[in-house]
Amino acid sequence: MKSDGGLAFPRNGNYPHDGMSLRAWLAGKALSGWISTLTSEEINSYGDDDRAFAEHQHEVAKTCLGYADAMIAEMDK
Repeated sequence: MKSDGGLAFPRNGNYPHDGMSLRAWLAGKALSGWISTLTSEEINSYGDDDRAFAEHQHEVAKTCLGYADAMIAEMDK
């Protein structure tokens, strides 16, 4: 199992949850960067093809998680 990097923002005290993992935070940062580069042509290129767009979303998510995993692996060295 891959490391999730621990907590992105550890907190002291009694809270109902621990917050997001470092992996989720890094993947979200990668996703934000990815989305910021999309052009309207790319966004509109899927038209009404919901299946193709869903496949694209899945691939982008896998890529962003891959970046997060690589960053955690480097930090764990």
